Amino acid sequence: MQEAGFPATNAFTECKFHCTNGNCLHFGSLICNQLNNCGDNSDEENCPVVTQHPPPAIFNFVLYAPLHQVSSDTKEVENALL
Repeated sequence: MQEAGFPATNAFTECKFHCTNGNCLHFGSLICNQLNNCGDNSDEENCPVVTQHPPPAIFNFVLYAPLHQVSSDTKEVENALL
């Protein structure tokens, strides 16, 4: 039931962003989403800079040289580790 003095509003028809070209975006998630939803790109102006990072690796590999490939200068260390 609508209370007296308050206009009926619908969250799906309410304009969340007015584009420079007069279009209206009804969902706030369409603003700054790196897509030109307005048609004039005004929904992407003044947005924070987004830096794309590669996804984290599933496995982090660390390669170790086998001890027999260590230079002769480190023979003492090699023998101490065996």
